[in-house]
Amino acid sequence: MHFPALLTALFIDRVLWNGPKYRNFRWLRGYLAWWLRLPFIKPARTSSWLSLIPVLPLVLVVGWLQASLFHATGPVLEFAFATAVLLFSLGPGDSGRDVEQYVEALGSGDIETAENLAGASMPGATTAPDALDNRMRDRLLISVCTRYIGPLVWFAVFGPAGAAAYRLAQQTGLLLDERYHVAKPNGDRLFPLLNWAPARLTAAGFAIAGNFDAVAAAWKQYSQNEEAFGQDDELLLATGQAALESSAGESQVERIEDALALGWRSLTLWASILGLAFLLSLL
Repeated sequence: MHFPALLTALFIDRVLWNGPKYRNFRWLRGYLAWWLRLPFIKPARTSSWLSLIPVLPLVLVVGWLQASLFHATGPVLEFAFATAVLLFSLGPGDSGRDVEQYVEALGSGDIETAENLAGASMPGATTAPDALDNRMRDRLLISVCTRYIGPLVWFAVFGPAGAAAYRLAQQTGLLLDERYHVAKPNGDRLFPLLNWAPARLTAAGFAIAGNFDAVAAAWKQYSQNEEAFGQDDELLLATGQAALESSAGESQVERIEDALALGWRSLTLWASILGLAFLLSLL
């Protein structure tokens, strides 16, 4: 396990580095557009596994570097490589900075910026402050998994290749569904497959770091009606909102801050568990 690299990447991300400035994945748009122009790809454009085609070569390159090149050159370069890959796999944004910008945008009356940060920039979406606050809180609950827990889980299992696979699958799926519209109506299945375990680990973290009984009840209800709920995002929202039940009497901004704090506690919990597993592996 590359726990020292994991710890270093988290420290750099939270303290030293302006991550969103660099990990915007703009290069992925051109790379994916090149793949979609290839003649043999066109018949597969309606496939729900289309994202596997452009993601697999990139993951194989990372895996090759991980397994052979840097492994042969010694632990220092291997550590640096693992740290760099995980650092770019976290994000692509920064939850703390998103909250700060959102509160500032609302305070200055910049509703458009607040909508974008809350994920509410869609036709017909209400711009009422309470609705935007709820969307921002929900986005934070989901991003705990997609920005942090997901990459950490796959990094712990497969090293840098695992973290890269998770982030590339997520970003490629978003581009296919939202920009190129080639995976609809079935939707992309690669990222949901990789997100299944992290979503449930994140929900478990919500239970331990928040209101355990309320989260357990919400999870049970989700399990009994999983076909109706559908996506793992619904599990994260149900359990995350249940974990925050005790903050029902607070202001909307305080609830957003509580959601952010819940996410950090859950992240700290799983990072600590991975650290304990690493120490036990040394015995």
